[in-house]
Amino acid sequence: MRVIGIDTGTTTISGVLVEDGRLTDSVTLKNDTKKESDGYRLQDADRILEHCISVLKRLHAEKADGIALTGQMHGIVYTDAEGHACSDAVSWQDERGNRLYRDQMTYSAYMSRFTGYPAASGYGMVTLFHDTVNGQIPAGAVSFCTIPDYIAMRLCQRKKPLIHTSMAQSLGLYDQRTKGFDLQAADILGLNKQYLPAVTDTVCILGTYQGSIPVLCALGDNQASVYGACAGRSRLLVNIGTGSQISLICDTYRKVDGLDTRPYVDGQYLLSGSSLCGGSAYDVLARLVADTLQYFGHEVPEDLLQRLDTAAMNAAEGSGLIVDTRFLGTRIQPELTGRITGINTANMTLGALAYAFADGVVKELYDFYELMPDKEEAGEISVSGNAVRNSELYRMIIRKYFPDRIIHTSKIREEAAYGAARYAADRVLI
Repeated sequence: MRVIGIDTGTTTISGVLVEDGRLTDSVTLKNDTKKESDGYRLQDADRILEHCISVLKRLHAEKADGIALTGQMHGIVYTDAEGHACSDAVSWQDERGNRLYRDQMTYSAYMSRFTGYPAASGYGMVTLFHDTVNGQIPAGAVSFCTIPDYIAMRLCQRKKPLIHTSMAQSLGLYDQRTKGFDLQAADILGLNKQYLPAVTDTVCILGTYQGSIPVLCALGDNQASVYGACAGRSRLLVNIGTGSQISLICDTYRKVDGLDTRPYVDGQYLLSGSSLCGGSAYDVLARLVADTLQYFGHEVPEDLLQRLDTAAMNAAEGSGLIVDTRFLGTRIQPELTGRITGINTANMTLGALAYAFADGVVKELYDFYELMPDKEEAGEISVSGNAVRNSELYRMIIRKYFPDRIIHTSKIREEAAYGAARYAADRVLI
């Protein structure tokens, strides 16, 4: 069986061809559609669609048995009555929900307080609430969905979105008991319920591409990555890329303060902790070093990140430097900023600083891990993401935090796209 998986990520759009469980071909394009202005984090939805069609052509979609979609969660694009985008895609990094609404509360804080549901800027329901209050819902909009859901519906020419529970939960106001949106909570906020997309708890076939190739509804990128890296191997995944997550597969619903409970597949759930900055925290240091070199008239080496890794591994731990890498805050506390502590006259070196930055990225995930119940029974740990795959430094630090676990580093470069395709072949297109 030949299945194409497409991941519409924040920085790249990736496609893989999976044949009988093996990844045999892949294409990665830069997601060059970003638009940023005054806290708005937007992307061109139809440009992303064009990139996805280009990926399908390069992977010879006409020979495929199915197309599986995944990609960035939380964000939304508004759609019109014909199923076309009538807005840019609002990404998960959007900051409008952090603006003050009333009573010294932000839009997201107000939503959470008066509905009881977790809410953070970048969640689709927070965007809808902000846009409703400020009259910014686009003319002609009749619904909304995530950008991977938009790609799926356009490929098979649907007019209305149908989204999987993994995507629905990421938008906010999701009721785990009914496996759908809480309509009473929407009423409390004055939201027009007609905009809410239909939800399914099954990864199902939406329609066909070019009249014959089945197209599946999109699976959340966290869930797809877990399936791609962990299926048949482990129940715990550490993923470090642009963002980062640690996820534990649970057979039953569990609610833990500080963690997100997400629908997974086949009736299971994920307990997840997510870092907003993640692997991009290391880029903060890289940019500082690059700016310093340029200021003094030196060229920035192409292998800057690798050189920083080498300096960090030579310094290793023990310097006393500690870097809190929550530079973008957290979903619960967006006002938090990063910190560098433990500085003395001897340890403020580039190597020690680089090690402390990478250590801070992993420690934030380990702190989430400490909150997880029954984590000792998870067995082997799967590790994925380009930041880990390309860096022995990260792998070394992960081993430090999990010294008694067998650690498997995924060799698949596009775990989310691969996981979506594998699940389609294993469970849907059989």
